[in-house]
Amino acid sequence: MRDLLTTCHPRPEILAGTFNPEIFTASLSRVLSDYKQGKAIEGADSLYSDPVAFFRDATHPTQGLCTILDGDQPTLIIIDEIAQYLSRMEAAFPGVGAEQSAAFLMALSTYAVGKPNIAVVLSLASATNAFGDFNKLIRTLKSTHNMTTSEGEAVVKEAQHGVLDVANRTSEATTPVQEGDLSSIMAKRLFLSVDMEAASEVASAFIETYRQAGTDLPAGANDPQAHDRLVAHYPFHPTLIQFLSKELAQLESFQGTRGLLRTLARAVRRIWEAKLSIPLIQTGHIDLSDGTIRTELLGKTGNTDLVSVLDSDISKASGAQATSRTVAGELDAANPHPEGYPVHEWAWRVVFLHSLIGRAGGLQDEKFGIDMTSAVYEMASPAIKPATVRSALGTIEREANYLRERNGRLYADTVPTLNNILRRIEGNVADGEAMTRVEQVVRGLLERSAVFDVHANVDDGEAIPDKTRKPQLGIIAFELESLDPVRFIERRGEAVREYQNQIFLLAPSTTHIAGSTWMEARAQQERRVRQNILSLARKAIAVERLKENPENWGVSHDQLQKSEFKDRAAKTPAELRTAIDESYRFLIYPGRDGGRIVVRDLGKRGAGPTGGGSSGLHLEDAILKQLADEGELMTEERACTAEALALLASCSSKAESRSMSVTSWNGLPPAATGRSCNARRCWPRFWWKAPKGAVGVWGTCPTRTPISRTPSITRIIRHPSRQTPWSRQDGIGSSAPRSTPSNWVGWKASSVTPTR
Repeated sequence: MRDLLTTCHPRPEILAGTFNPEIFTASLSRVLSDYKQGKAIEGADSLYSDPVAFFRDATHPTQGLCTILDGDQPTLIIIDEIAQYLSRMEAAFPGVGAEQSAAFLMALSTYAVGKPNIAVVLSLASATNAFGDFNKLIRTLKSTHNMTTSEGEAVVKEAQHGVLDVANRTSEATTPVQEGDLSSIMAKRLFLSVDMEAASEVASAFIETYRQAGTDLPAGANDPQAHDRLVAHYPFHPTLIQFLSKELAQLESFQGTRGLLRTLARAVRRIWEAKLSIPLIQTGHIDLSDGTIRTELLGKTGNTDLVSVLDSDISKASGAQATSRTVAGELDAANPHPEGYPVHEWAWRVVFLHSLIGRAGGLQDEKFGIDMTSAVYEMASPAIKPATVRSALGTIEREANYLRERNGRLYADTVPTLNNILRRIEGNVADGEAMTRVEQVVRGLLERSAVFDVHANVDDGEAIPDKTRKPQLGIIAFELESLDPVRFIERRGEAVREYQNQIFLLAPSTTHIAGSTWMEARAQQERRVRQNILSLARKAIAVERLKENPENWGVSHDQLQKSEFKDRAAKTPAELRTAIDESYRFLIYPGRDGGRIVVRDLGKRGAGPTGGGSSGLHLEDAILKQLADEGELMTEERACTAEALALLASCSSKAESRSMSVTSWNGLPPAATGRSCNARRCWPRFWWKAPKGAVGVWGTCPTRTPISRTPSITRIIRHPSRQTPWSRQDGIGSSAPRSTPSNWVGWKASSVTPTR
């Protein structure tokens, strides 16, 4: 599907910014040129090229006018917006002004009827503009003639009655632009050429998108005429023309056709300047950062008080020294569209533009704002699916400062929401405070472990002890931007670490690990992740501060009891926990292959039942599973196999510096001790699932115990509720030695053969 940049060619004056919407059907430059060159009727040059002469002498039928009317050349006389002139005449000459004007019009129309070369056109307000024009005339008469409202209404009605009486007698009423014609007229005025074959292709793609969305769109999106309607309005989406020509035109200060032309001309220019690859011009493509468009849509419609809404939530003014993004800009940066489209900004523009109408009536006025389904329809496209637009609009309630959602209606308000207040509080949260909150969450990733001694927020090997019974898991500090695992695994401070095989590290994706290569795209992605986590930390702190002292920000306790805030207060800490849990995904440890340090991705787990929601037990499971899958962990199922014994023989051979064969656990030499497993990085680790009542079982290697000369396989950690040592049902076992710590159930001894 081709985009607008290849199917449409704008007029040069559009791209140059010299387009003049006041010149609609005639070329005044040609007229003035004729006058200056003397080609015009004698005596008319100075009158129509000199404004002073025009307003001094052109108050009566001039000789030039009579010459034109008496000639035989085709002549068109247009009196545009006649009602305002007749109203002023009646106001200036009460009782006779409207009557004399009607008499003049009657004489003119009678004269034209007898002249086949003359046509007279009177333009009246359309049904859309009539009410606004009427009110505008009333205000004008009140200010220029000191009339009351009732007096002004009487004058306007009298003037309108007179002109309608003449028009109905001698003329034929017609609507020159029918429904659906306006788009083709706008396209003709703005483009040199439009590829209508591409229009059909684009329409088909949109219809397929709408069909897939089903009931998520208005009924009209899938009616049989939808395809033809899209083709007829190409290169504009029908909802854009409907909004500008029908809805926005209800504002009496919006200049109908001229305002429409100015807005679309500027929109086209901005699209070509930005080289936007879009199939149609939709409502959200109206660039609200452009000063000219702002003047047209806000300044001329009396909505300048909404500028702060634009600058905060949607689009900052172009050329302004912006120190930060808008809310929509932040969301688009955090959740970029695959093709780079600013989905949040475009979707939120739709809501903003529909908030320019019916503001006085608020939500009681059905024209104010827009419902979710219609907003999705106005911005959805083959590249931006309806579900994507709906998701972007769904963030308004949670994120926007001024845009709101009430009872399914989206709209803009000048009163800031709690989001705005929270965002101001967030701005006062120092970087150190945000990092401290992240560290608190990191400490909770794995609070209790039956397997590891856990050390959270470590930034140096000194923080992880050496020569301990249990393996050590160091959770790297989030603020550490780069990590050399050697500093943690091989050394503890200045000393060489002895139990190197006991060290495991868990690092966030935002920390660059020595030896890995990051392309620029990866670096940018991780910067965004880091910024997002710190931002979530600030949000969590802001919510807590607002809950503690709402009066400091002019918020009542009743406001905090609303579901909007309660939901946010509950979700914010969970979102921070989830983001951190998903980030801490890289497990680092010395591998069996020559003791090389390996890095493995545990994948995104998320918080809750599948993540670290139960004091980190699922994080622990993920680590153990990864080690088992890599062959770094000797599980109970594998321990009795010939493969396992061969592996142990290999490790023992290296320890004994001689070749040897092991056919059972009893055949292991003295070098196969706990210290060998803990210190030698080529040795595997051993893990047995705990029996019922035990938290976990970890054995770094077979060791000999003071109680039995047979090799001990593992150690079992007592479950907190269990009071007696555990022994297997097969009767093999012994009591715990007196020197065993109270939290150990006992040493297990077992003779194992490869055929078990």
